[in-house]
Amino acid sequence: MDKLTAFPKQYFDRFRFNQQAPYFDRVKTATNNDLVSLFDDLVQALQLNTTSIHQICQEFSDIPDEKLTDVLLLDHELYVLLLPNTLCKLLEKWCSKTPLTDDESDLFGETSQLLLRLVQGSNDEPDKIDKIGTWLLNETFIGAICSCVQQIAKTGTHLSDHNLEHLNTLLEALTSFQARRKLITDNSAMLLLLESVVACLESSYYTDTFLVLRPETTMLTTSEVFLLITCTNYLKSYDGHRKTELSEKLLQIMIESYIKIYDNFIPSIEQWKHSLTRSIYCMTHLISYHDKNLNGYEEKLVDNLTQILNSTNLFRNISSIGINSEILLIEAALRILSELTLNLATLAMVREKQLNDTITKFTKVENDDITLKACQLLGSIMSDDEFKQTVDLVKVTEVVINNLKDVLNSPSAENREKVLSNLKNLVENDDIKNEIISQNALGSIIKSSTDKADDATPLQILYSIAFNANAVDQFKNDKNFLEHVREQEKSDKVDVQVAAKGIMWKLVDEAKFITEQEEKETAHLVQSQGSNTSEVNKSSPKSDDKRGSIDEHEKYDMMISYSWNEKELIYKIYDRLVKDGYRIWLDRDNMYGSIILRMAEAIENSDFILISMSSAYKKSPNCQAEAEYAYNRKRCIIPLISEENYRANGWLGFIAGSKMYVDFQQGDFDGAYDLLIKEIKRNQGKSVPPKERSKPPVEETKEKKENLTIPHPDIQAIPQLSANHDAFAEVIYEEQVAVLGKSPFPSAVGERAPARVAEDQEHAGALKRNMEEMMIHRQSLWIDVDLPQNIRE
Repeated sequence: MDKLTAFPKQYFDRFRFNQQAPYFDRVKTATNNDLVSLFDDLVQALQLNTTSIHQICQEFSDIPDEKLTDVLLLDHELYVLLLPNTLCKLLEKWCSKTPLTDDESDLFGETSQLLLRLVQGSNDEPDKIDKIGTWLLNETFIGAICSCVQQIAKTGTHLSDHNLEHLNTLLEALTSFQARRKLITDNSAMLLLLESVVACLESSYYTDTFLVLRPETTMLTTSEVFLLITCTNYLKSYDGHRKTELSEKLLQIMIESYIKIYDNFIPSIEQWKHSLTRSIYCMTHLISYHDKNLNGYEEKLVDNLTQILNSTNLFRNISSIGINSEILLIEAALRILSELTLNLATLAMVREKQLNDTITKFTKVENDDITLKACQLLGSIMSDDEFKQTVDLVKVTEVVINNLKDVLNSPSAENREKVLSNLKNLVENDDIKNEIISQNALGSIIKSSTDKADDATPLQILYSIAFNANAVDQFKNDKNFLEHVREQEKSDKVDVQVAAKGIMWKLVDEAKFITEQEEKETAHLVQSQGSNTSEVNKSSPKSDDKRGSIDEHEKYDMMISYSWNEKELIYKIYDRLVKDGYRIWLDRDNMYGSIILRMAEAIENSDFILISMSSAYKKSPNCQAEAEYAYNRKRCIIPLISEENYRANGWLGFIAGSKMYVDFQQGDFDGAYDLLIKEIKRNQGKSVPPKERSKPPVEETKEKKENLTIPHPDIQAIPQLSANHDAFAEVIYEEQVAVLGKSPFPSAVGERAPARVAEDQEHAGALKRNMEEMMIHRQSLWIDVDLPQNIRE
């Protein structure tokens, strides 16, 4: 670096309108045009070597951030000369392992700090960040930073150099810049830097640096801050298209080291000081569960996270004022455990820890983020009934909606995403949906979706709520919202498109599609029966008749509706069915686009619908759309239990409650599969044509009650329902009569072959157990059910 001449003070005399006032006050009185003129003169002075960058930085330290970050100045040539150009030369020299002089080291620190001030002083104002980006996203400059970081990852170079502090400041500035302007995260130069940072996090230097820490450590060294804190925060700020890929790769490589670090420090958790807690939090934040990326360490991870949640040292540091590392660590532990519950095997591990009481105490703390994360986890490990009894639904809903209202008036994109993510997780619970509607909070959620295009989260929340009949009218009456959702159906983002199509399916498209199907069926019946109208009046069409106009290759024996979480079991069932000669429709590729329409078409063209019952299935709006469509179209549904000890309730309990289900979690796979085949054969030819379900359920039930005749000789009578019994029990009973051709109970078996009697008794006993289980959860059903006395017994 050339040594420059002394700084002439007259360049700053323009600020001295009141010579007697303190310097800081005089600067505050300068106009924007004064500053532009000053910057022009400073550029000229630098070119003439009549000033120094060092002295300019010193003078700038007295100028308020709001002046330095004025939109008229941020793309000024002076900043190009002061920052990327100067820093690039310093970094290249440092990276070549040539020691920096004391003056150069000071300049490295001053320019790095100035850059950090400019980025953070711009807040979340896009215009300002864009102006900074015009000179900050310089490939040579970013490349120089990248080279230094790569050297650290490969050889540990610079870790003991005091100039690492200035590189750390640069990375902090770029972290802040990236977090404030996510559109630049996939810039080619920034991606190279990201890969270098990830390389540091994957290095042995990361693990070795961590393991030398002590629980009583009160202050981290520069190298510890760089590796354990700053590099982690940089990766955390990235939200581009490679986020999942890089996170999964890092976790696969480092999970063994993370477990080693946990095992080393967890025993002393009650003695942790802030510095160690902060470091453990940053590491924990890197763990984001994805299928098969824990390499068999799931149980150890669950153990360590459980001990974090049980720590009194961490719990007593929870505060409603501000955010500390203890709060962030607890929040991260709750988040990861919630993610682990999405997998059936790890869900069982979490439940085995019997964490209900531990997690429940976090729902009562004076910290909204922890409260909401705790509620989310409880919703995953508890039944809906337990959740409703444990959690204050009114309070939780008020908290998340008030948070949403606050962020709608805030420029902070990060806070907005966090609040919407919390809300998305909570609306998986039907009681929370009802509470949102009762608190008249739909308007705020709708506003969050229309305020920003191509944002999947608010649309996913609204898709989940769209199944609630009380919400549908409000959606339909909001023309701006409907127009917005129609536009979002065309989005290039798959998750946005799927959510938008789901909303429109429930509000408009499902009814249209059903009408089209009924018209096709009517036309086909007329065509197939020809002039033989008397035969049409005497008989109802068989299940195959309604599909007679469809090409043979479009027909299926079964369609399987399942959540992605159960794919391994479902694929196994699918492969076995195909091997046995069945034609199966299965979305094996997690398809997108017009997914719901494709599913509806598959349901129309299948004789049976197998639904995979689990916690994840019940939480999925797409699964709910499929199951409800199949039910409303009167398809023959066979529920499969794919989660251990799972009992369906709510909407899923309503659909599956009266059906004979097959439990693939009890006993071996072959035994369950044999029961499935028996159930398929038992029901073959008895699927009720969807054309017959043309009336509302209540009206249809009344008609059935008035006109029910059962010709089967095994059934002598159906007991008269008392006034307090609703009609749903009759529907259950009648469905079983229609399916079995007789009463579903052993006493009505009649004179049959011994083998057939045993099979019927087995089926009737299982059906009775299903009904008993449904009665246990009757409060969660859409329609409260009271079965006749003889059915209960």
